[in-house]
Amino acid sequence: MKLQECPLCPWIHVFCGLLLFLGPVMGGERGLWMPNIFGDQMVLQRDQPIRLWGRAEAGKSVAATLGDHTAATVSESDGRWTLTLDSMKAHSLGQTLMVKSAAETIRFENVLIGDVWVCGGQSNMEWRLRSVRDADVEIPSANYPGIRFIRIKPEGSPEARDDFPVEKNDGIWLSCSPETIGDCSGVAYFFGSRLHRRLNVPGGLISAAWGGTMAQHWVTRETLETLPAARPYLKKYDEECRSWIEGGGEQGAEARFAADWSKWEALAKTAREKGEKEPGGKPNPQKYTNPAQRGRIPAGPLNAMIMPMAGLSIRGVL
Repeated sequence: MKLQECPLCPWIHVFCGLLLFLGPVMGGERGLWMPNIFGDQMVLQRDQPIRLWGRAEAGKSVAATLGDHTAATVSESDGRWTLTLDSMKAHSLGQTLMVKSAAETIRFENVLIGDVWVCGGQSNMEWRLRSVRDADVEIPSANYPGIRFIRIKPEGSPEARDDFPVEKNDGIWLSCSPETIGDCSGVAYFFGSRLHRRLNVPGGLISAAWGGTMAQHWVTRETLETLPAARPYLKKYDEECRSWIEGGGEQGAEARFAADWSKWEALAKTAREKGEKEPGGKPNPQKYTNPAQRGRIPAGPLNAMIMPMAGLSIRGVL
């Protein structure tokens, strides 16, 4: 993606990285922005209206062009905007998606039109191709420039996010090649490559998986509250969050950990002096963290990994 700006606005370069985590009110003050689900080498869904969104200066016109398709809108008072391009047929040659607002332009290069699949789940889906059986055969033969993939970093959030982070090869679209495909979900790759050979259209694979997660991590809090079986789980989580706040938050947790560690260490020292085994109950730092920031919480992965792309046009979910 290339961001072209007015010469009078160089300070945007300093702040563009911070835009990923700023709130919606700030979005109207920071110029043109789009979430990381849109990027160079991405695949957009064929035969469906293509929805684009982001933020811009409040009340400004925003226009998008892809091939001979164009759409325009005006950003809301908080800077948010959404527009929709007409549906397109599959297209295997890279095109440029250009989004403009005032003096700013975002360009996404080498964009294909095909089928987009969200590949979600637990460790079986998260398992990378480099770790599967016969990886030494599959990876060297993975020459499919028409397949693109993106891996979303596994994490959770108590609130819905606007974006997910870019870290190393996470959060960016990559073209399938022997040099890149080892980091793709193995299940997603075998699924996508077979479809690609059968249908002869570009394929986009979005890996949003996290080992050890459960159903309650991937649905909204509102949905969980309607399920009697989920209420004890929600009650326990809410009590943990309340206790964290009432116990002084991070400062209180540090004090409790220090006190518990001191008590355990005194017992362990006595045991060592007697030549005995150290006692159990050694304080685990993970037990003294904010429960709302532990990731695998009610709706946590949904908020952090799915909501940032919730408006995307896709073919389906694997």
